[in-house]
Amino acid sequence: MAAGGADVIVCMTNSAAHVSQALAGLLPEGRLVNVGALDGPIEVDGVGLFQAERGLLGSIQGDRRHLVDALELAASGKVRAHVEVYRLAAVNEVRERLAAGQVRYRAVLTPA
Repeated sequence: MAAGGADVIVCMTNSAAHVSQALAGLLPEGRLVNVGALDGPIEVDGVGLFQAERGLLGSIQGDRRHLVDALELAASGKVRAHVEVYRLAAVNEVRERLAAGQVRYRAVLTPA
């Protein structure tokens, strides 16, 4: 894997394909945590997983205290969301990009 990547990735998706892709974004010794149920099996490169000592964890959503902790962590600035921002007028283009799997993280529409 090239330099860069994340120490921890928290996936909030039900897409097994997206979780499989996200694994490639981990640094060596990185951890991916998926919250919630997936729509199918995850594809994992076992050799890459072991050689880089990466970890894959599953988690259910916790109680209200966990939500408060997560929000405090986000508010501290220690967590960054990766988004692609589009104007609302481009909604059809964004739908096409989503359907083609070309949106890398989240697509966010803004009114301006």
